[in-house]
Amino acid sequence: RRLWTHRTLAAEILRRPPDVLFVPAHVIPFVWPSRRLPPSVVTIHDLGYLHFPQAHTWRQRQYLDWSTRWSARVAARVIAISRATADDLQSAYAIDRRKIDVIYEATVPPQQMETAVTAVPAQLPRSYALFVGTIQPRKNLVRLALAYAQLVKSHAVPWDLVIAGGKGWLSDEVVRAIDDLALPERIHLLGFVPEAQLPALRKGAQLFCYVSLYEGFGLPILEAQAAGVPVMTANNSSLPEV
Repeated sequence: RRLWTHRTLAAEILRRPPDVLFVPAHVIPFVWPSRRLPPSVVTIHDLGYLHFPQAHTWRQRQYLDWSTRWSARVAARVIAISRATADDLQSAYAIDRRKIDVIYEATVPPQQMETAVTAVPAQLPRSYALFVGTIQPRKNLVRLALAYAQLVKSHAVPWDLVIAGGKGWLSDEVVRAIDDLALPERIHLLGFVPEAQLPALRKGAQLFCYVSLYEGFGLPILEAQAAGVPVMTANNSSLPEV
């Protein structure tokens, strides 16, 4: 619920203090003075709101900036999921690098992925390049589609482009731009794909395309590599690390 962390969790911490508080994917509760907090460890996934403020509402940006700054400053240790995120924490908020540990994310082993696999959608082409992720401007899908359209016009590509993912912030503009290319026979927008279908979808791809403008880590790259699929990715943020 709204402000659960700063209300309910904060009250519980003060009432029954734990020895250590670990926050893997959210915010350290606001407790003042901060010395009343137990020793805390927080995972910071990315500072994308600083690189792409237009991807968030003004209210979201303010909260993300304040909560990330607060968590990073009051934590005893900070886990960053990439060196790129650790660098951002140091440059944006002057967090002492000595209290930051870079711990990469991991993917599920392929044999475990395949235990709950269902078939890919029947309408897929026999040969395709694949993107999986939320449809939003930061994922750079319009540029990917434009590059693919140029290849189609030069008759240089025998495979289709498949884009799988639910709609995110400003997704309508992205979908409209892709539709304007008038390649419905070659560019397939699947929308949200259930988790159980993703391993088969990845495994059937000629290559995996992940050309985001910014990522805190980029787990889909690892998932594609674990399936033995070649990856085309961007040379920015954490993506070269992955």
